[in-house]
Amino acid sequence: MGFSFSNLKKTMAASTCSINPGKSPLSGRSSRRAACTDQKDEQGGARTAHRYFGFEEPQMPRYVARMTYPKAIIFDLDGTLIHSAPDLHAAANATLTSLGREALDLPTVISFIGNGVEKLVERSLDATGGYDAAQRQTALGLFMDSYNQDMTTLTRPYPGVMAALAAFQDAGVPLGICTNKPTGPAREICERLDLTPYFQVIAGAEDGQAKKPDPAPLLACIDDLRAKPSETLYVGDSTIDYFTARNADVPFRLYTNGYLNAPLPDLPEASRFDDWTAHGIPTG
Repeated sequence: MGFSFSNLKKTMAASTCSINPGKSPLSGRSSRRAACTDQKDEQGGARTAHRYFGFEEPQMPRYVARMTYPKAIIFDLDGTLIHSAPDLHAAANATLTSLGREALDLPTVISFIGNGVEKLVERSLDATGGYDAAQRQTALGLFMDSYNQDMTTLTRPYPGVMAALAAFQDAGVPLGICTNKPTGPAREICERLDLTPYFQVIAGAEDGQAKKPDPAPLLACIDDLRAKPSETLYVGDSTIDYFTARNADVPFRLYTNGYLNAPLPDLPEASRFDDWTAHGIPTG
């Protein structure tokens, strides 16, 4: 997994991990929140502090070549396990219509997905004339009101997802979700789509806490699964997910039929898949 970060430099907005109380046997444990600090290389020298998405470029650890199967798997939600864009698109357009603005097409709204609801709303407003703080707040409220009424009207798991999750569970691999979607909707959608029983952790964004690509949410999920970063696989569909894994020094697998919003030319083909019935993730 020889990753390079030379082609994608950018400072991004920041999601957090919130443990699923009552669902997870680990919910009573305190979560680790990781900070990005300068680290030492194996010879004791200081690591070069390149910055990508606001975090230090991680050196690829040796476990990447050694790990034959993950001991825990964590997934992004939107665009990875579920095709949720149609309901997000409907809520965005209901919001814009209420504000007297033009509707957006589905591909445009898909390009706004990944950094959380706030960014999706902001980008929708930017694309239709801009906004001030008051308009942003109004639009966010309208969006959530609309989305909460129709979160799963059109949203479905991708073909093969349920069978894949069942196979991972049967193999005894602990599973979690780490998403930038707000915690409440994330858990409600998983409940409605019968995804909840597969996961020990369902973790979403919370106000005032870090969002992906900050590594803290992912590292907290790993901690609550009682796993190690070097033994955990993160599966996602976007550059946000990719850099979250890189910032946390966690191996990554890309689902390419999700909502990828920028190319990842340096990600090896072996770390990509386009069909959940042929994901190629080993379980030992």
